[in-house]
Amino acid sequence: MITEKVAEEMAEEIEREDFDISNFKILYVGYPVLGGAASGSGVAFPLSRTELDALRQCAEKEGRSFSDELRKKLKRRTDS
Repeated sequence: MITEKVAEEMAEEIEREDFDISNFKILYVGYPVLGGAASGSGVAFPLSRTELDALRQCAEKEGRSFSDELRKKLKRRTDS
């Protein structure tokens, strides 16, 4: 079971000062993204089953989609 502690540890990892966003791989896909751009970009990176489940649990708790929850966490990290 994914606990609040595990979810918080994941968020802390993303928020770490030494978190390296360059490990993300940009993928170009053919669907519009938020803001109405002609085509979107996506990122692909590995997540453990624990991390994936924790993010899904956080998203469900907040009433967000998985993608929205991940965007929120990344935005919080990049805005600081």
